[in-house]
Amino acid sequence: MIKKDELNIGLQLYFLDERVEEDLSNLLQEISGIGYDGIEFAGSNYGGLSLDELNKIADQFDFAYINNHFNLDNLKSFQQEIDFAKKIGMNYLTIPILLPEEREDLFSIQSKGDFYRQLAEMCQDKGIQLCYHNHGFDLEKINDKYLLDHFILATDQKVKLELDNFFIMKRGIELFNFLEERKEWIELLHLKGINHDNQPVAIGEGRVNLKNLIKFARESNIKWLVVDLEADSNTTLEDAKISIDNIKDVL
Repeated sequence: MIKKDELNIGLQLYFLDERVEEDLSNLLQEISGIGYDGIEFAGSNYGGLSLDELNKIADQFDFAYINNHFNLDNLKSFQQEIDFAKKIGMNYLTIPILLPEEREDLFSIQSKGDFYRQLAEMCQDKGIQLCYHNHGFDLEKINDKYLLDHFILATDQKVKLELDNFFIMKRGIELFNFLEERKEWIELLHLKGINHDNQPVAIGEGRVNLKNLIKFARESNIKWLVVDLEADSNTTLEDAKISIDNIKDVL
């Protein structure tokens, strides 16, 4: 059940991409049964389901479509992307990556930031927040400032962050200082477990301080924690269940 004034827990579907395309309806039923409040798409065109089919599933399971890391090919018809997201109740769309040529120097980053500022304004007109999902490359520095910060500032801070803890911790950056310094930008938290060898694991099975991360989310008025699992043949819905059970243990 979606909790309007509390933290909700979502699942990123990237690690289940084959089932998204082949069996989305049954997959969403299983995810709801595990206890997730909603899901986040990744580069998907919604598994080929129609608007009516998606809304029927959401109503049936009291389930939210949180966000889509939209396919960059859809930039050619981005207004349609926005309109569809709005019709299935999404409050977010997320830029999945900056391509190498879009981040090769400060000029490229600032130019792309201005481009996405315009798209963010289009999203805002429909009540949707455009976000950016961080990676490892955007934690490189240019002129003593993270590429990530240059990009967000270049959007006039109209693009916000879906902040992924894994990449920050893997780079050896102190997570909570990083979060605190950017809390005005953070709309969503992407949770990914990381062990002492910097390898991805289920949430709660590694060295992520879940208690403090949830405390930060609540104090920052963040409404969604989105579980992100490694996309390989060994990752299953059982890992998603372990993750949400571990999160609920400290909620």
